[in-house]
Amino acid sequence: MVIIKNMVQLTDYLKLSNAAHIFYLFEDRNLYLDNLIAYVKGGMERDHHLLIIENSDIYKEAAQRIDSLFSSEQKKRIHYLNNYLFYRQYGVFHTHKIIEHFGEMIHSFLNEKDSIRTWAHVEWNEQDDIIRILKEYEDLADCCVNDFGLMSVCAYNSSDLCASLQTNMMRSHKYLMTDTEFVRSPLYKNI
Repeated sequence: MVIIKNMVQLTDYLKLSNAAHIFYLFEDRNLYLDNLIAYVKGGMERDHHLLIIENSDIYKEAAQRIDSLFSSEQKKRIHYLNNYLFYRQYGVFHTHKIIEHFGEMIHSFLNEKDSIRTWAHVEWNEQDDIIRILKEYEDLADCCVNDFGLMSVCAYNSSDLCASLQTNMMRSHKYLMTDTEFVRSPLYKNI
């Protein structure tokens, strides 16, 4: 059995709302992985499906932990999608197509009456006006998460975000999470 220390206890806090849109600003890869696994574990305890949109390097590490912690039956409820393909399949970060694709994936679970939670590590290629594009994306994602009643983590590496983008992310996510903290976002404005 693996003992994980210094985890953010997501599941106790998230009982407050059916729909929880969480901005996770991470710095430490090991704590990030610990929190990802804690999120998966919380989902397994509630018989949720988990859609994990992650880069292949991080997911390989997570998959090793998942293999040792969960049964074959439980692992059938974990669905992985490479974030490079998800966010960059159109060449640029194309907000509306990404949201449309996300909605299609979520509908397949909802049609089966399954509960689902999502974890997405958001990464992008360099492009003009990316701050405005990411803000628009997260505003639309917030509406989508609330409409579907999802629990959804949007993870961003802190070294990739300027201060203005961090502020915008706190406006479009009801909760703010770091590697060691979890609070209601003081800037959240439901669009």
